[in-house]
Amino acid sequence: MTRMVLVFEGLPGSGKTTAISRLVEVLASEKVVVLPEVLPDVDGDVNDRGFYLANERQKSVLMSEHREGCCVCDRYWPSTAVYVSAAANVRDLDGPLRMYRRFHQEALYSNYLYVYLRTSPERAYKKAFTHVIRSQWQRFEFCQRAEELYDALYLGIDRVEPDLVGKLMIDTTTRSLDEVVTEIAGWTGSRIAPIGVPNDDSPRSAG
Repeated sequence: MTRMVLVFEGLPGSGKTTAISRLVEVLASEKVVVLPEVLPDVDGDVNDRGFYLANERQKSVLMSEHREGCCVCDRYWPSTAVYVSAAANVRDLDGPLRMYRRFHQEALYSNYLYVYLRTSPERAYKKAFTHVIRSQWQRFEFCQRAEELYDALYLGIDRVEPDLVGKLMIDTTTRSLDEVVTEIAGWTGSRIAPIGVPNDDSPRSAG
């Protein structure tokens, strides 16, 4: 392996963090760097939107500086764009794209593989009451809107990420963890990009 950057997105309860941990085990022979959902050195109030925007900008820098092995990012700008759009009762793709352009005047790093782990709004809603996460997720209608926005963003993310290497969607409600990780590991194997050079393969979805 020379270099690979992956971004994981999806509703709460989709299995992002668990899948990332298992993927790191699968890639044990490679150099793997994991960027957690919230970076430890970001200053600010976790209840403030500006904190998450700063977190995304720092992740952008770290991904752009990654030079060897695999860099795995747990959530990126789509999380904030979807969250804010769903809170504003937006249901179409233009919402998250507007939020991205509004929040980040300078484009963020985009030469990565986008992995969308899809789950049901019911699962996201249930997790809201078993984990300490944002209270908006404790509204089922909000979870439904967020799912619609994530689906739309997966289809149209190429509009805002010109250097996207590829994208993969897996429905985690119908797949075991081992199946999900095996699919990701196999899919990424053929899409390792040289530094700064996007893969020419067209994106696809699966699952």
